[in-house]
Amino acid sequence: MRKFDVKQIMTNAWVAAANAAYFHGGKKAEYFAECLKAEWAFAKRMAAAAVAAPAQKAARVAKAAAEITSIKRWFVKKNFNAAEAFVIETNDWIEVLEETAKAYKLRVHNAKLGNITTWAPKSCCIA
Repeated sequence: MRKFDVKQIMTNAWVAAANAAYFHGGKKAEYFAECLKAEWAFAKRMAAAAVAAPAQKAARVAKAAAEITSIKRWFVKKNFNAAEAFVIETNDWIEVLEETAKAYKLRVHNAKLGNITTWAPKSCCIA
């Protein structure tokens, strides 16, 4: 059985009813029933999304790892010389070789200038 915060649902419904009364005229009690229905529907959708979120999150992480398009500029300037930085900035694609909790091992492919293999923090990788 799901537990809902009924106090929060009621408060949100009254606030929505007050806003509706302000914008459309009338009393907030006239709008309360519809606002309460909408709040309950919203709470149920949020509860269903919370249950489904772990499966979506795992799929998103795998997708993001496969779609790295570049590495943040400040990280490249700090850790590579000018020639290596140019190869990374003008890459054709970036391949993820390994993954840890905080970093990716990347192979940066550049058809004209060669490949570079390096570790980069996940926070510096742009998907």
